[in-house]
Amino acid sequence: MIAKVRDLLDRQLGRVTMYRLVSIVLGVLAAIYILFSATGVIDGLSVGHEVLSLAVLLVASYASSRIFGLIWRIKPHGESSIITGLLLNSDKAKPCSIRRTTLARSGRGSSSQIWDFMANAWLRSWIALDPSP
Repeated sequence: MIAKVRDLLDRQLGRVTMYRLVSIVLGVLAAIYILFSATGVIDGLSVGHEVLSLAVLLVASYASSRIFGLIWRIKPHGESSIITGLLLNSDKAKPCSIRRTTLARSGRGSSSQIWDFMANAWLRSWIALDPSP
């Protein structure tokens, strides 16, 4: 019985790449966060600000990936940049992190830490130029 369930799960998950699966899961988590923010379960930014910040992070991550791909003449990996944008969106939900970033204090959430995180995430996205199917 357990083997049948495991085989069914393997077949279903094998239909999508790991990049797509992670993108879907992070997208669902972002949607749940926005829903919870809209209903007042989570105190955060307004729904409009949540959607706007998600859009800005996704566009900035994807565009920077494309721009640097042109500069270095290599093929950027689009889904990896989307994952980076979604991960950055999940981290910005912490009011403490937002306040420290805007005040540019040192430590977690400081502007230098955010730039280091973005640079490392961008570098990781270039390492996987040819993702496994």
